[in-house]
Amino acid sequence: MNKTILNILIVAALALLIISCEDPTSDESNDIQITTLIYHLVPKGTRDTVSLEYQDLDGEGGEDPIIKNRKLDTNIEYFGYIELLDENHPNPEKPHERVDNNTSTYQFFYELSDTSNHDISYIDSDPTGFPVGLTTVFLSGSGNTERLNIRLYEELDKSASGPDYADTTSIGGKRVFKAELLIRLKD
Repeated sequence: MNKTILNILIVAALALLIISCEDPTSDESNDIQITTLIYHLVPKGTRDTVSLEYQDLDGEGGEDPIIKNRKLDTNIEYFGYIELLDENHPNPEKPHERVDNNTSTYQFFYELSDTSNHDISYIDSDPTGFPVGLTTVFLSGSGNTERLNIRLYEELDKSASGPDYADTTSIGGKRVFKAELLIRLKD
């Protein structure tokens, strides 16, 4: 019986030793890490790119994000695509590749403060036909400056009623990232 207790104590001590030797700085989390969202817009018929950028290196609640807005032409159709970066690592990762490789898990939502002036529609979809939002068509209108909120959700219910470009009330899942940009039009 003493040998049994001794064996149990040895196994427990080895387990504690192994656990204590793990690197506490290693990030084995499956959570997607995003510091920067760049919404690239290419006017139809050109190769010029207008990029709107939202960068928040310390996440929500820390320092204010850096937002770079550019003016858009009025009444133009733009091809839009999202680029996501994690700039907190020495070799920046590209989270948009993770989203692109797991389209059934993720969806972007686009919300304009005034939908009467501009319109956004999804181009891409997951294997079951539900939208993803890495690529879009953005139709610029005319009028005032508007806010554009872009949110990325993961593990949502894409078959829930109403998961359109802005409505996230019934989708469940987890919001991974949000960015607020301004849409300004050239005079």
